[in-house]
Amino acid sequence: MGSILGGFSYYSNSQQLLESEISNSLLAIAESRADHLETYVQQNIERLKLITSRNKLRTTLNSYNLAPSTEKKEVMETIILAAKESVNEIERICVINPKGIVIASTNQTFCGKDISEKQFFIKGKEENVIHIITEEGKQKLFVTGPFMLENEFLGVGITVVDLAYLERIINDRTGLGDTGEVLVAIPAE
Repeated sequence: MGSILGGFSYYSNSQQLLESEISNSLLAIAESRADHLETYVQQNIERLKLITSRNKLRTTLNSYNLAPSTEKKEVMETIILAAKESVNEIERICVINPKGIVIASTNQTFCGKDISEKQFFIKGKEENVIHIITEEGKQKLFVTGPFMLENEFLGVGITVVDLAYLERIINDRTGLGDTGEVLVAIPAE
């Protein structure tokens, strides 16, 4: 009788230890994914900050706001095209004037559009933020933030990011086996 109770106790303890190890492993994987996602979001915000802090771009935008010209628009587009070339996942970069009109873009079809009523523009006037926007039937990551020069608001910068890399982070099943899942979510605004 004693060996049966001892065997049962050993089995019960082994099962609890295994469950604890599995739980800890899944928690570590979920935390790793969340950290990876947070890093990805912060990286995209930092990319936008680098773009909106380019002195030549800010001074040209300031000059354009005072006296628009094709030459100034072309200078801004040259700068944002160069910024886009170095990052494959950026789909486009836009420069928006204080009134909400796209004045320069790496995709010309967006130039002249009025986005003044869009939340991503309104919030982007105040701070660097991210938005998940459905455009052309696909969800995209919009990163928006202000252009500032000597504490003066000049407009809003926007980067539109291809979500394929983000989807790879979310769909990565490494360490989960064939049926494991982890839910990763971005907090709603």
